[in-house]
Amino acid sequence: MHTMRIIDQLLSFEPENRGTSISSALEFFGGITKKHCVAFLISDFQDTNYTESMAIMAQQHDLVAISLTDRLEQELPDAGLVEFSGLENAGAIIVDTSNKKVRTDYREMMREGRAELKDVLRNNQVDHIEIYTDQDYVQELIKFFRSRERRVADETGG
Repeated sequence: MHTMRIIDQLLSFEPENRGTSISSALEFFGGITKKHCVAFLISDFQDTNYTESMAIMAQQHDLVAISLTDRLEQELPDAGLVEFSGLENAGAIIVDTSNKKVRTDYREMMREGRAELKDVLRNNQVDHIEIYTDQDYVQELIKFFRSRERRVADETGG
């Protein structure tokens, strides 16, 4: 129940600032938490330059990354000229989504980003839960915790 309450609070959270800085979040957490603990990092991981902070945090704590992914963001539809603007910046760009190469390059860029994230997490021994916005996250969390429980039991001989 406690986990579900935390998830509910996270889903209803209204941020004060725009922008993502995973590194800043990890450094802040590391500065206020001295005892070893299990820490959950929930993000879409659309950020850069956080691998060093993640490595440090993973050495100090049991870090679990929960990546939130919207399948609609993984591929561009063939919709002609589309203006894109991000929530985290003021600029906008026009993209010709009818261009097959643009769509292919975008799909590949998104695939590479997911693969890179998985490599970073694996290299730092960070557990990973991948949750898609169109799926039941509760089932994914239950599956993760059951798997983790079995792994810990195997490691401790219990």
